[in-house]
Amino acid sequence: MVRRSHELGINGIIMHAVAGRDNLAVAVSTAHKLGVDSYLLISMSSGGELYDKNLDYGVTLGMSLGVSGFVVPATKPSIIRQVRSMVGNNYQVLSPGVGVQGGKPGCAIANGADFEIVGRSIINSETPRKAALNILNEIRNPTIC
Repeated sequence: MVRRSHELGINGIIMHAVAGRDNLAVAVSTAHKLGVDSYLLISMSSGGELYDKNLDYGVTLGMSLGVSGFVVPATKPSIIRQVRSMVGNNYQVLSPGVGVQGGKPGCAIANGADFEIVGRSIINSETPRKAALNILNEIRNPTIC
């Protein structure tokens, strides 16, 4: 899957931590060889209680495999802070779920994420450019998180 993604011009992949070391090690190794960034999903906005109960393991696993970073939902600022404290500045933290899923623009970054992922709030808007600019303004000037 990593090789095929690379052939399609994709330069980053997201994998689920629950896949386990044996499955992830091959994918991360292949990603390294191809120059593809690999990110480990270690929590989810909805449900995902197995992720959160095994958060320390997932982060430690990702670090030992040498992933590029971690995916932590914008709806869970305490988890973002916990992951950031575990990984320092050595890994990127991506936070999806801004907007439609309930994450407030700017809050994930304020809690330690490097990037906030916004999709449906822009795509589903009748004025996508305006929606994107409004979200960018909120990210730059976040309200109380």
